[in-house]
Amino acid sequence: MLTRNIKYLLVLAVLIAIISFLLFNEFGIVKYFKLKNEIDEIYLSIEETEENIEKMNAEIDSLNNSNIKIEKVAREEYHMLKENEQALEVKERD
Repeated sequence: MLTRNIKYLLVLAVLIAIISFLLFNEFGIVKYFKLKNEIDEIYLSIEETEENIEKMNAEIDSLNNSNIKIEKVAREEYHMLKENEQALEVKERD
């Protein structure tokens, strides 16, 4: 009876050691899921970057082909004026 309990404890200890090894070693399941999550985040970042590149290419194309777009950007982003124009400064009241 005592040897039977020792055998069960020994088998249980070996199973726990094997499961621990499979889960927590350098190539274990926990490491696998962490790396898989990182890969998914990188792919998401790549997709976002590709979308930004497409938007920027469209913006470059519109600036190369449209004088109206160039004028709009010059006025809005660089506060440029035509020769006969004057800038008005509007202040909000508190």
